[in-house]
Amino acid sequence: MTVMSWPRRIWGLGPGATAAMLMIGGGLLVQSNAYWLHVATLGLLYAILAVAVGFTAGMRGLLDLGSIAAAAAGAYAAANVASRASSSLLLSPVVGGLAGALLGVVLLPALARLGGHLYVLASLAVCQAVAVLLINGGQATGGPDGLAVPSWLDVSRSNPEALARINFAATAVLLALCLGMAVRFRCSRFGRGCIAAADDAVAAGCFAVSSVGSARVAILMAAVMSGAAGGMYARVLGYIAPGSFSLSEALIILAFVLIAGGTWPPGTAAIACGGVAATEGLRVLGEYRLPAFGLLILLVAIRFPRGILFRSFSLHNAADADELPRVRSLKVHARGICKSFDGTGVLQGVDFDASAGETVGLSGANGAGKTVFLNLLSGIYQPEHGQLTLGAESDSWYPDSPATAALRGVARSFQSPRVWPRLSASENVLVGAQVRASYTVFDVLVGSRRYWREEAQLLRRADLEIDAFGDCIRPRANNTPLALSYANRRRLEIARALARCPGLLLLDEPAAGMNPEETAELASYLANVGAVTRIVVGHKPQVFELLNATRWDAVGGRFVRADEPLGLESKGKEHSAP
Repeated sequence: MTVMSWPRRIWGLGPGATAAMLMIGGGLLVQSNAYWLHVATLGLLYAILAVAVGFTAGMRGLLDLGSIAAAAAGAYAAANVASRASSSLLLSPVVGGLAGALLGVVLLPALARLGGHLYVLASLAVCQAVAVLLINGGQATGGPDGLAVPSWLDVSRSNPEALARINFAATAVLLALCLGMAVRFRCSRFGRGCIAAADDAVAAGCFAVSSVGSARVAILMAAVMSGAAGGMYARVLGYIAPGSFSLSEALIILAFVLIAGGTWPPGTAAIACGGVAATEGLRVLGEYRLPAFGLLILLVAIRFPRGILFRSFSLHNAADADELPRVRSLKVHARGICKSFDGTGVLQGVDFDASAGETVGLSGANGAGKTVFLNLLSGIYQPEHGQLTLGAESDSWYPDSPATAALRGVARSFQSPRVWPRLSASENVLVGAQVRASYTVFDVLVGSRRYWREEAQLLRRADLEIDAFGDCIRPRANNTPLALSYANRRRLEIARALARCPGLLLLDEPAAGMNPEETAELASYLANVGAVTRIVVGHKPQVFELLNATRWDAVGGRFVRADEPLGLESKGKEHSAP
């Protein structure tokens, strides 16, 4: 793998941005005003909290008000440890992170299955419940008056500027560590999976991305990082109270994440630091400071409804990565398949067979059940009656869920393009390739060799599929897929499916929106993608002809096979699998 610049590999920033950040930090350290050092330290703490909430609200799309509760748990845990035993400053975020993790693990079973307004209400309930516990916690929490946290250095009285510098430097180190982990998470299969599940859970499920699983990872990451920020907050400020972790604080942090867009951790941290600086700058307005700050947030949100920052970036280089192995082609066997909706039978005793490596063209009138059948093959729907198996004779299996189908080698496109707009076009294809990845969250957080190696392999696979379509996708590969034309979004879906290296490729009207020349070019490409079973739904006979496909017609809730394959080369010949 080609070695990239170390700043980008560590926290996703180029050398210029890293140099600017170090210059600003160094400038703050050399000045002697303890107050402004304290404000800067608060900005860094808010940045850590915003990066933490970015896991849930930014990447996973869950409006999270409960992470402030994890910060409170971390702060009070660190304060109690500090008051009972002498401990270093750097131990406080560790204790806080463990307390946040414990709270996250307790709440995961309930929160991970919720979404939308239900998750907002549940996280709000967590926030308020923790606030009540802090007020009534007795000696452990100090009640409404809070807790005084003993200083970890004796210089606090004799030289407050020195203590402020050390606190600022320690908080900056913690932010750098958190940014590194957040950036690697964002550039991993877990980060892309969170965003994909938030944008379109059905399409994500067809590439083995679990909606509940991605929510669990995001919530736990947010809880751990929020707890670490809370632990540092307690030691740096020297005093904590229930009001320090109120609902208003949670709303401010959530606003920072939403304004930034939440999918680029360095940008989220910068917006949070800028927000803290803005509140200090608005002090000249006196009692109108907070209303003015709220109005500023509202105006920015109206002007940038999807966030200020949309950025696609990769920490990896695919130049020297190994190619991913292909999955063997799958056989399809269906007998007596029935599926109805609201009492109306769509599929009524369908019998269907496709040999391993065969190309099948499925045509018929709209509403004849073609897309429903693809949904059955990909595990989105389940048949009410009949037998459906995929695989070889000695290893046949039933697609009981989209995840099962995806992990066993099924990939698909959709009747209407279903892309994930908050991922770049290149990252959309990466989600297709990452079904084959095996690295863990721990590999991501520590930046293990397996993480870097597998991500480089995925990137190489995605690049090959994007480059196969020439200039249709590549010029806008780092932009949102919504910047692509309708036909190119279909090409993007096909590239995403092929990046999986599938054994069964399901294409639902892949040539829709393309002219005859584009249709011929697409069919020629699909005919040479390797030994993969293809089931192509469409209304253009030209596609079936160019693919030399065995044609089946959907008629009256059943599928009827034509007498012989279409295509000039196959006239008069019996079709056989390659």
